[in-house]
Amino acid sequence: MQCKSCNAELPKHAKVCPKCGAPVGKQRSNNLKVLAIIGLVITLIGGLLPFVQNTDADSVADAYSFMNIAMPVFWYLFILAIVVSIVLITLKKDMLSIISTVLSGVIFAVAFVVSDFNHYESRTFFTPQSLPNLLSNGADGYTYKIGMGTIIVIIGLIIGVAGLFIDVLGFFKKDLGVDAKYLTNSLNRKTWTDIVYHRWFYLMFLPVLVMIILFNYWPMLGCRYAFTKYIIKGPYYIGVAHFVKMLTN
Repeated sequence: MQCKSCNAELPKHAKVCPKCGAPVGKQRSNNLKVLAIIGLVITLIGGLLPFVQNTDADSVADAYSFMNIAMPVFWYLFILAIVVSIVLITLKKDMLSIISTVLSGVIFAVAFVVSDFNHYESRTFFTPQSLPNLLSNGADGYTYKIGMGTIIVIIGLIIGVAGLFIDVLGFFKKDLGVDAKYLTNSLNRKTWTDIVYHRWFYLMFLPVLVMIILFNYWPMLGCRYAFTKYIIKGPYYIGVAHFVKMLTN
């Protein structure tokens, strides 16, 4: 059997051409979708930024986002959907990752419309506000507008979904320079087959992975406090007020 793109001889049961990287038959390329992961990271960052923002320049801390949502379950589901999407991309399950990516957008939209958001001012807790109500009616004499978080989440979702259809690494593929008959099918093995084949390596690596996650990545969750007024008993969300103060003073 020959590759339809470069006419190179294909190994038996090959899913991609070892010379040009073109998918064989109906199989798609197994390259990691870098653009999709970038889009998901952008979406995650957007979830930390204000969805609705006070239009008064002096009231920049009056903002609403997932960080001060009255129903935290939406926040956790949103994060879970993004993490699942990234994991599915690394496992090369493109179609499933599209579903979870779109699901994160649905969770964002539902939370935006359905859930109320907690409102603090100088540690005083006020009646939770819904974002649609703030946009249409305002509150306390102030008017509100769509915040940068909403725009960034939408852009991130578009990039994430588009990236699942675009193989960025495909533009940088090079001829391996090796006759196909000297290649094994190791490049064509499925992810789970490869994991099972190297199971003892992954077992030895597991304690190291746990330590990396616990001491290197878990503390990164603390970045959310950069968007809050930090009080030990209960930090509350103030949007990008700290960043505005840092950049303007």
